[in-house]
Formats: sequence, C-alpha cells, structure tokens
Amino acid sequence: MHIVAKPFVACAAVGIVLMLACQSDAPTPRATSNPTTSVTAATVATAPAADAVPPTGALGIPGSTATPASKSQVPRSATTPSPTPVSDDLRVRKVFRIPISNFLVPDPVFADFGVSSTLQYEIFAGLTRFTLDATDPVRLDMAANHSVSRDWLTHTFVLHEGLKFSDGTHVTASDFKWSWERALRTAAKVDVATQAEWVLAPIRGTKEILSGEASELSGVEAVDETTLTIELIAPRSDLEALLAHPSAAVLKREDVEGWSVDWSTSVFGSWIETSSSGRNIAPDTLPVGTGPFALTRFDEINGSFIIERNDHYHGEPPQLDAVHFDASAVERAFDDPDGLNAAFAKLFVSGDIDVVRSPWELVDGAGVEVPHNLSRGAGNPGTTVLVFNPSIPPFDDLNFRRALAASIDRESIEHPFEVDDATGIVAPESPGYSESSRLIAYDIVAAKASFDAFSQSNPRPIDPIPWAYWFGGLYENRRAQIVAGWEQVLSLEFELGLEPPDKYQTMRAANELAIVIQSHAATYPHPQSSVIDFREIFGDAMESDEIDAVEAMASVAASEPDPVIALQLYAELEQHLIDNALVVPLWANLGVGYTVAVQPWIHDYQEGRYGGSRFKDVWFDDTYPGPR
Repeated sequence: MHIVAKPFVACAAVGIVLMLACQSDAPTPRATSNPTTSVTAATVATAPAADAVPPTGALGIPGSTATPASKSQVPRSATTPSPTPVSDDLRVRKVFRIPISNFLVPDPVFADFGVSSTLQYEIFAGLTRFTLDATDPVRLDMAANHSVSRDWLTHTFVLHEGLKFSDGTHVTASDFKWSWERALRTAAKVDVATQAEWVLAPIRGTKEILSGEASELSGVEAVDETTLTIELIAPRSDLEALLAHPSAAVLKREDVEGWSVDWSTSVFGSWIETSSSGRNIAPDTLPVGTGPFALTRFDEINGSFIIERNDHYHGEPPQLDAVHFDASAVERAFDDPDGLNAAFAKLFVSGDIDVVRSPWELVDGAGVEVPHNLSRGAGNPGTTVLVFNPSIPPFDDLNFRRALAASIDRESIEHPFEVDDATGIVAPESPGYSESSRLIAYDIVAAKASFDAFSQSNPRPIDPIPWAYWFGGLYENRRAQIVAGWEQVLSLEFELGLEPPDKYQTMRAANELAIVIQSHAATYPHPQSSVIDFREIFGDAMESDEIDAVEAMASVAASEPDPVIALQLYAELEQHLIDNALVVPLWANLGVGYTVAVQPWIHDYQEGRYGGSRFKDVWFDDTYPGPR
C-alpha cells in the first residue's frame, strides 16, 4: 500500500469535491525505498480517520427514488451563478454535469494528484479494472486471460483481439510495456512519490529504471501482439488489483510524444503558481486512451473538462454521450455566503449540476423537497494509529513502547467529531480485517511495570523526547492529550515540534523521527493494501532487527497464493505489531458513508470504494430534459 503524505497533494471529497490538505505526520516527497509493500511492510489497513480527508469514493448502493419530475418543475435559484456553457454539439445529447476541483492531470502517472483519478478511470484502461461489486472487486479488462506459473513469479496476460485506442488505432502488448517504462521514467523525474512507483514496484526491473540504471523494464516482455509476460521480484497475489490502477493503463506512444504539456515538470511546484491563469490542451494533443470515454476538452482557464463516449471502447459502450467536469461550479460554491453545502444544493436545484452529496438541503425556495434519486456510499472505514520507530532509543526497547501503549486513555481523549473504538490496526470491512485482534489496553499498573522493567536495564535519565510533525490540523489537540497522559503516568517529558516540510524531510532522511500518527484507507481490495511500510514512514536510514522481522512476515503473507492462509498470515502480522507495540491503534472511523443525490432521470450512478469508472453504466430515463 502506498501510505504517504505528500508535501502538497490535494485530496477530494468526491461529488462536491472540496480540496483539503491531507493530514498525517509524515509528508514523503519521495520514498527513497520501494514504495510498494512487497517486503518492506508492517500491516495496517485503515481508512482516513475523519480528521484526515473524506474518502475519494465509496461503493454506491442504489437507494430510494423520489417521484420523477421534469426539469421544468425545478425552480431556478435567482442567486445561482450561471454555469459554464457546454458546446452546441452537446446540447442535444445526454450529458452528465459533475462539479469537480481544478486539480486535474490527464497523465496516469500522477493519478494521486488532486482528483485526477476521477477523470483517469474514465479515459484510460488497463489489463484489469475495479468494479462496484464488493464480492468481485477486481476483474480482467483488456486482458482476456491471466495465467500464473507454479512459483507465482511469472504472470502471463493475453489481450482481447482487436483492441483499439480511442482514435481507432490498434493496441498491442508492446504498448503496455512501453507505457509502464515511460511511467517509471517519468516518476523518476519528479520529487514526490507517484502512484506508478508502488503499482509497478513488484515487477523486476522497476528499481533500476527509478534509479536511472536502466531505461527498459527487464521483467516485462511482449511475446507477440497479444501476449505479455511479467516477471516479479517476489511472489505476489495482489498483482491483478495493482494493475487496475490508472498508472498501469496503456498509452499510445506517438500520442504521448506529441503532448503539449510535460506534466512531470508542471504538476507540482510551478503548478500552484500557474493554475490561477490555467492551461489549455489543444484538441489535437489531448491524451488518447482506451477507457469508456475519450477526453475532448481540457480547459483550465474556464474550469471545463469534457469526456465523450469512446466509440472504440472494448466493453459495453456507455449510454451517456458525455460527462462535463465543471470546476467553475466549485469556484462559485466557495463564493456563496450560505456555505458550501447550501451552494451545491442551489446548483443542483437550478440544474447546473447533476450530483450532490448534501441531499438533505435539496429544497426549493418554498421549502419543498426537490425530486432526486439516492445512492448510498459505504465509504472506507479506517483506523488512526501511532507508529513507533524501533531504531531510535528509547523506542528500541519493547518495555518502553509497551509502557507508552498502556498509558493511552483512549476514552478520555476529546475529539472534534464522533469516532469509533479501535478494534485493531485493520478496521472492520477493510481488506485483511481480523476479528481476533487484541489491543494493549489502558492500564496504569501495567504501564508502570513495563516502564520499571525498562528503567532497570536503562538506569540513565531520559532526555526530553521530541515528537516532530509537519502538519498540525485536527491532530494538534489530540497529540497534546496523548503526550499529557504519558507525562502524567510515566513522568516523562516530551517536546512537540511543528516543523516545515523541508526540515521534516531532512529529519526523516537522517532517521530522526521517532513517532508518527497516521490515518489510512486501503487503496485496493487486497490485504496487502492494508499494510504500513515502516521505511517509507521513517526513511531508509533506519536499521532495526525488529523491522527486518516484520518485513519478512509481510513478504511471506504477500507471496501466499491461498487467500485463506494469506489472511491468517496477515492477522498474525497485525497481532505481532500490536503485541510488540510497534503500532498502537487509537480510534476508528467506521461511519464514513455518505449519501449521493442525482437528478431524478439519472440511474446507476455509483462511486467505487477503490476507484473505477462511475459513468460507464449510467443511464437517463425519458424524463431527461436535455443539457442545461
């Protein structure tokens, strides 16, 4: 799992899409270690605790439907700004309008940037894909067949016959190989961790490209036009899930080489300065993909992004003609004096947008509920945890860590919102969840006994212990409450320090970070996605026999092909982390579901928990009044 907080990567609340800062102690501009969780991992699957950011999507469950009504029955709010116009050729077609942030990048290498993946899942495709079916969340997509060698090191994918890009040209196995090599070369050029690095990390040759030692991916071979073989560094049972991410999508080389924007030099840094003026991509250089839709407009200046049905799509063709991602709607919502929820409700009522996540405010000027359909999102349950660095004294002592764990009174910690009790490191309904997890409970007597045992072998006084972090946010007060408990029970002294991101990264590189508070969500439907990478959090400079042992356990679990045995191995790893106080579960956020409202003529709109196309299966009934 890619568990990394970046120096500036915006996160999204899908639908309304509010750009919020990701919260965690550890920003990782680049994880110098392998960002995947192949062997450098210690479990934890969780979802963003509420003080992080809203999840980027959730399994949608069709809900109740209000009485359909024609659009003419919905009154237009006099205070609602005018929407961004849609081109005349779309006005007689079925167009879905969704408000979205302007933080969009049409390069799958940067799927993690802002809300880019929302667009990328529609215009790009790969060997596999995420589905909205919780019982079958990953399926083959452009691949017709997937076979694995006995040692689980060699994976062979056979493509469907006749695959085409959205411009009508043919797709071959060599296009996948080139796309992945290009993704890694691009990732190596930027100073932040990218999705491409951890998605492709299990493949032999990935490290060599990222380090600049090679330009070709030695572990991938295009045997013929439809056959692709992949050699892994170590056995992995989660390859299909990894390859469902946008960063593993296939691109057309001739198209990419003609792109008018080099996103590796403009996504970060200069992006912030130039986004106010915006960039437009010329129509003849728009990215070509193989998803259900094709990108036909990328207009940052006016906040307008349009995708249209891909007539060369290999699957069931979408029923929608187009989707209009309207960033101007978000800008107008921020300017509304009544607040964001009310602003989006107004835009929905007036017909300027087709989806909103505050249906309880969908009333007209007379207070009458506006007709709409509902879809219930399950969200990603998660757990907020403390992670200790066992390579730094006194955290290298088991008794010291256990004393800290037993001194945390979770029930006394005040939160700015309601939280759930932590049941383990992995939250219920998350990949790898185990009902048998047992926590180190709050116990002052046990805490003092562990600390006395530590003191007997470490008689020297303990200097004030620094806890450095780069972002305060909603963690600030709770961090202080945890430290106050430690100081009261154990008579220790701690120094909380808010550091600039660049200094924090310097400290990380020098292995000077002792404690990190993290909040996580599984990023794909496999227990390996529920794993914390200690070296990614604390840096490659850490040396610890305990972490070596944890990595070995994680490697065995990741390479186990039998899902039942693998779950048992992940559960054992989770309990090992708890018992050894390497990871301390604090609280959970299980009620992160949300309700999505769409216009009454719209059906089958759902937001996937892990990703995937949300518009491919949407259809409009005959009450659709036409684009606004």
